[in-house]
Amino acid sequence: MDGSSITAAGVLLLNVEVKTELGSGLSGCAYIQSTAYYAEFIKSYYQKELSALTQTRCLAFLLYLVGPHLGIAGTVYIDKIVVLPLYFLPHEQKNMEAVACAVHALKNGIAELKSYYHDYQKLDKTRRRYHQLQFPYIDSVTVDNEMSDMGIAPKLLAVNVIAGNWKMIVMSLLGSEFRPLNEVHGGKREKTRKYVFTAVNKLHEAGYVHGDLRGPNIMVAFGQESDKVQVKLVDFNWAGIQGDAHYPSFMNMDLKWPPNVKVGMCIEKEHDLFMVNQLYNDVPRADNRKRR
Repeated sequence: MDGSSITAAGVLLLNVEVKTELGSGLSGCAYIQSTAYYAEFIKSYYQKELSALTQTRCLAFLLYLVGPHLGIAGTVYIDKIVVLPLYFLPHEQKNMEAVACAVHALKNGIAELKSYYHDYQKLDKTRRRYHQLQFPYIDSVTVDNEMSDMGIAPKLLAVNVIAGNWKMIVMSLLGSEFRPLNEVHGGKREKTRKYVFTAVNKLHEAGYVHGDLRGPNIMVAFGQESDKVQVKLVDFNWAGIQGDAHYPSFMNMDLKWPPNVKVGMCIEKEHDLFMVNQLYNDVPRADNRKRR
């Protein structure tokens, strides 16, 4: 019953892996094997259709059935393979309807994915896309919108509520002249100091705090004919009204956060200022991209 569903253009839609029971023999884990098959597909497809790989990101589904246990995962290629389990249900009477709903949703998803790849064949491959997406779980849309209006964040184009209390946020894509502050060094970084603090002060004067002002979340661009520096703050997932915004349940405590900061604490303006100040005091640990 193992196998794959592939379009006429050679694009993987679904890979199915079936085992008789959990940990049976030497056959291995169905989830890992299904993921490995997707990785092999990406490897072979990368060699043949590089442009299609980078433009479609090769979204696909993985279905793995191990004895009475059903699992469904979504996969995408974003410079690396990302696999997200979507469902894992024991085969019990009370869950039969849930299983049926999951399979029905998978069937609809495959149909939509097939249409997606069909439409891709008709796209003008020279067309450039001018937006970027985020999927924050915490509601910080108001902050992002106001900061966009103030000119210190990318323009907010759309907000859509999706399943699981997530929001899909579409923002304008910053130009290639923008760079993360942690990639700017020496005298050029020092030139950004007053402009970065001006942007952060605007955020605070509006009554908001950010909570994660590390180098990758501060984008800067240098003017060609002047010393003026443009600053855009990004990643408002933790941001909110001072007094209401709190640090989330999952933080990478190996990073150099402000003193005494803990999970669940209120985010303070002083915390934001600490994070920015250390960017100009040669403390590189906070520039690490791994936040959680």
